[in-house]
Amino acid sequence: MKKLFILVLIGTIFLFSFCKEESYTAVVKNDSSKTVSYVYNGGADSLSPDKFKVYKIEEYTQPPKSISVPGAMSVRMKRNGDIYIFENVDPIDLIVTNDSGVEVILKADKYIDAGGNKTEMELDVGDAGITATIYTANPNFTTVPSRPVTWNHDPDENEMTVTIGIL
Repeated sequence: MKKLFILVLIGTIFLFSFCKEESYTAVVKNDSSKTVSYVYNGGADSLSPDKFKVYKIEEYTQPPKSISVPGAMSVRMKRNGDIYIFENVDPIDLIVTNDSGVEVILKADKYIDAGGNKTEMELDVGDAGITATIYTANPNFTTVPSRPVTWNHDPDENEMTVTIGIL
């Protein structure tokens, strides 16, 4: 019985060692209008609009990360099996009201489009408030100096209102 068990064990190991898939194919495709930079499969890479790349990957390779585009982060990544697709995100009108009584800088990671050639994705908000564009419906707003921020996204109007409050 012990010999049979050992033979079955050796046969199983032998079978799995030769039938094991060593690598897989994954595709990263850019359907957005911007060049996208990212890190995937251990290396930095980028894709121009309407291009794709095929990668030979190992099992359990993580999806692309450290995704960036020039200007505001206006792309998202979707996954369909081993195909990763970058696509444009619809802009949302951002309407900011400043009730704090002081000028503040409003930040939301890289999702705010401040307009022009500004490389920093932040808004200088005076007493009059400001309008801009944002590319996420779930922002993490911060202000400098620190003030309370409340916001509401109305998907029907494609509008986000932000109020900067008093401490």
